[in-house]
Amino acid sequence: MIWQSLPSSSNQFVLFSPEHLYALAAAATTNLVVVIYFLRGEASASIRKFTRYTLAVILLASELSWQWWQVTAEVWHLRYSLPLHLCDVALLLSVVMLIWRIQALFELVYFWAFAGTLQALITPDLGNYNFPHMHFFQYFISHSMVILAVAYMIVAEGFRPHWRSIWKVFWVTNIYAGGVALLNVVAKSNYLMLSGKPMVPTIVDYLGPWPAYILALEAIGLLSCVLYYIPFAIKDQQSKSIREHS
Repeated sequence: MIWQSLPSSSNQFVLFSPEHLYALAAAATTNLVVVIYFLRGEASASIRKFTRYTLAVILLASELSWQWWQVTAEVWHLRYSLPLHLCDVALLLSVVMLIWRIQALFELVYFWAFAGTLQALITPDLGNYNFPHMHFFQYFISHSMVILAVAYMIVAEGFRPHWRSIWKVFWVTNIYAGGVALLNVVAKSNYLMLSGKPMVPTIVDYLGPWPAYILALEAIGLLSCVLYYIPFAIKDQQSKSIREHS
């Protein structure tokens, strides 16, 4: 069956194809429905706990299913199968964040999710794993659920990032990338796209040759973090103005 078969050039993923757009629409709708529900502020503590654990289970099951499929299909390889891309790490950290509600993890996942995972949804690196292959479903479910996990923590649990969070995330990301770069040399891999551009169209194609595009990605990542903090900065400014005039 094609949903569980090995990748084939005849099943090449096409950017912004109907399948891609339908998947984006489904992800957006799911996120919107859950966010609107919790924005009403009527969810009990038991419902919030159930939602957190359900999201954590879905995320963990999604990653484990992908690893299991690679092993059983005998395509698992050290060079590309480890969950080391930022989206993969964000998924695993989201599981911990949801279960134990850790602020430091939320700050990291928030910026990785919106600056990285969201981009990965818009320009997926799926290669020959197109619809209806299981990896197509696993990819969009896992990435959209990471974003939903962050959105949930904001609207239901009251979590938020701070200005200092941006620099924390910047240095943590660079330290992590340094370790992954060393692994890439040893394993001849390309985790985090540090060794070369992916084979499918992505934003990296417009950022120059290797290794210049890595510096460009750093700049875009930092700028993206600032951009995604702006809503909280505006809210803080509005709250300050209200206090000063009260």
